[in-house]
Amino acid sequence: MKDQNAERIEQAASGTPAQVSESSALPPVPVPLSRPFKVGDATYTQLTLREPFVEDQIVVDMPGSTQGQYELRLIAHLCGVPAEALRKLPSCDYAQLQRALHRFLSPHAAVSAEPRSNSAMSPDGAGGK
Repeated sequence: MKDQNAERIEQAASGTPAQVSESSALPPVPVPLSRPFKVGDATYTQLTLREPFVEDQIVVDMPGSTQGQYELRLIAHLCGVPAEALRKLPSCDYAQLQRALHRFLSPHAAVSAEPRSNSAMSPDGAGGK
């Protein structure tokens, strides 16, 4: 019988997306890699990171893990590749994946990608006057 942690690791490694309406999800972000990256029998020239949902964060959360380990599992889960494979990714490529993840986590991620005027923004960027 598998323990709960082993099941959670397998779920996180499987990259199974949360069940969400496609119309409510932000589009996935393709992240070009600096060189081809092999995972099992597949070779990637880019990884595609989808929008994270709370369910994804719960699935990859493990007691006693560091923030870095958590983030690695979350990125792997959102890209659909095993976390152990991402450990072999060049740091410059992993940094690009981190930036893509942080864009999704930004409070402005759900806002249209069109440029906005700063005239309606307060100095702290929160809006209002």
